[in-house]
Amino acid sequence: MHGWNNPLPPVAQSLKPGCHFTEPSADGVIERYKLRGTVFKGRRPTGDEDTWVVIEPVAQAVVVLENLTRPAVLPARLPP
Repeated sequence: MHGWNNPLPPVAQSLKPGCHFTEPSADGVIERYKLRGTVFKGRRPTGDEDTWVVIEPVAQAVVVLENLTRPAVLPARLPP
């Protein structure tokens, strides 16, 4: 729960294809899921690039959204 002294985390309003990636922890034990995007809340009007850690289900949801929005690749010629 967020209180008066605990501001909300940054709001990403612009995520682009390929924005998710994994990165090992410093000791190599944990694989961290991360997103890279543009944050606008409390920033300059054009936003600032930022990276933050997300849980695995969020990373999986981003992959699903990328697959749903990827343009279909059609064959050069349709079969007769």
